[in-house]
Amino acid sequence: VGSAAFNLLMIIAVCIMSIPDGQVRFIKDLAVYACTATFSVLAYLWLIIILLLISPHVVELWEGVLSFLFFPMLIVLAWLIDKGILFPHAQLEEKRLSITADISPEEIAEAEAKVRAEHGNRISSEQVARILAVQNPPKRTRAHYRIAAIRGMVGGKKLHLEDEQCMTALSFLGHQSSAPAKVVPIDDDELEDVVLEPLCSFEFPVHRLAVLESVGSVNVKVRRTGNLETAARVFYTTIEGTAKEVHDFVKTQGWLEFRAGVHEATIKVPIVDDENPEEDEYFSIVLSQPEVDLKGRHAVLGPTSEVFVTIIDDDEPGTLRFEDDAHTVYQRGEDFDAQIRVNRSGGSCGEVKVKYVTEGDTAVPGRDFEHAEGEVVFSHQQVEAWISVRIRSVPRYDCADRFRIILFEPEGGAKLDASRDGGKDQNILTVTICIDSAFRQRIDNVRSILLVRWDKSKIGHDNWASQFKEAWFVNGGDDEDDEESPSIMDKVMHYIALPWKLFFALVPPVDFCGGWVCFCCSLIMIGLVTAIIGDMASLLGCVLCIPDDITAITFVALGTSLPDTFASRTAAVQDPYADASVGNVT
Repeated sequence: VGSAAFNLLMIIAVCIMSIPDGQVRFIKDLAVYACTATFSVLAYLWLIIILLLISPHVVELWEGVLSFLFFPMLIVLAWLIDKGILFPHAQLEEKRLSITADISPEEIAEAEAKVRAEHGNRISSEQVARILAVQNPPKRTRAHYRIAAIRGMVGGKKLHLEDEQCMTALSFLGHQSSAPAKVVPIDDDELEDVVLEPLCSFEFPVHRLAVLESVGSVNVKVRRTGNLETAARVFYTTIEGTAKEVHDFVKTQGWLEFRAGVHEATIKVPIVDDENPEEDEYFSIVLSQPEVDLKGRHAVLGPTSEVFVTIIDDDEPGTLRFEDDAHTVYQRGEDFDAQIRVNRSGGSCGEVKVKYVTEGDTAVPGRDFEHAEGEVVFSHQQVEAWISVRIRSVPRYDCADRFRIILFEPEGGAKLDASRDGGKDQNILTVTICIDSAFRQRIDNVRSILLVRWDKSKIGHDNWASQFKEAWFVNGGDDEDDEESPSIMDKVMHYIALPWKLFFALVPPVDFCGGWVCFCCSLIMIGLVTAIIGDMASLLGCVLCIPDDITAITFVALGTSLPDTFASRTAAVQDPYADASVGNVT
């Protein structure tokens, strides 16, 4: 109860004060919010009923059972409303593509057709996927922001919300006003302008756009709504993001004129095309100073007065992969060098490199082959390279031995083929050494393909081990990857929380039993922590002669709600909607 009261009074105030000047956050899923808010109020009323009216100061068995059943009832109701099964009329916004692991092929085909219709059929599948990712960013939940806030407080591994939400965070990072908010009195001469309704409004039809670097220029439409009988205008200007003026786009600004009766006009921004492989970059176009040619009347900006344009780089360095997941070499009477081809497809711009190393399986390094490691270098426009592995002459009778060649850590902007064995982080080629026999060749080829699979439990063990590594090091051991080293506060909070981090690292990862082991162990850990916090709070109140109810709304509320406070503040600043931030209140 104390924690909830703290949330209601403090978190919502922090969220309101954190929103940049001139910006608004709306609740998108209003029906879900109404459901959870109603249950939140009913929870307090139910406590009053059972503790003061029905059975004062005693919770009877039937009251406890009914209270417990309210929770799954809330979950089911909220889910039905969220899916549009209840109150379908509340789903006013056009359904957005949800890019998740269970997205259907039909949804992908429909989305791809729309992208190719807009950008042309010449774009690659990789570029289609990147455009879809920009236009359909992942929805961040309260849990996501809470995890990020907790890790940030205790020096844990960062989630880098600024990278995932760069589109919505641009206006706050790049050009927010430095002037403090203040209240200004209204003169009597200005009163007439204030009370009159705006004649029209200007806004962009969409919040995000994505274009290829080679498009030449991007045409962005601006829509005028309201009274169209009078000429009007609005000022526009481009704002740098990760895309920079001159190098990535040409700075454009000026007045966009709307003649009488015209409801739509276009802003044209030239895009600079270069041959350098680079990450996708973005800039924004901002509307300001709306005007109408009618004395005494005014225009306003709509909710979407800023559009973010992502430039998809099409100077692709390419994708590196082996020709296949398996390769067979035949034993000879003497040692020989087996040549393994590495292909480069989907682009050949610039010099790229990839490391490789051999790994023994049934074939033993030094006996069946010579261990090799190094780098494969592709020069500009080169599309294939070779890895040489020395195969030893070993007497073989009725067996075939295998070893692996692993590609990893590509450089120069190149990627590894995610469809190959090993995924996007590694490409694994299984090499089989067998007898030069047609019959044995057919059998061993099938066998090598069937055996080229990683045991899924190995992934689970790797993840479990990484939990302890991330718990032991400050910021999860990301010092080498991050440009900024951990702060002093990160280190202090890390060492304070280190015993708890190591304790909770004992919870198995979600790779086992479909996540059920992790779920059950997490509930047990939460119960233990809850018991410890309750006892410590009671002891503290006893020592300080503070009643339990006062302790609950001060120390306990502050401690349990501080992560929610930081999580809600981050969501309020970076999310275009208020759902994730107000979720802590309801």
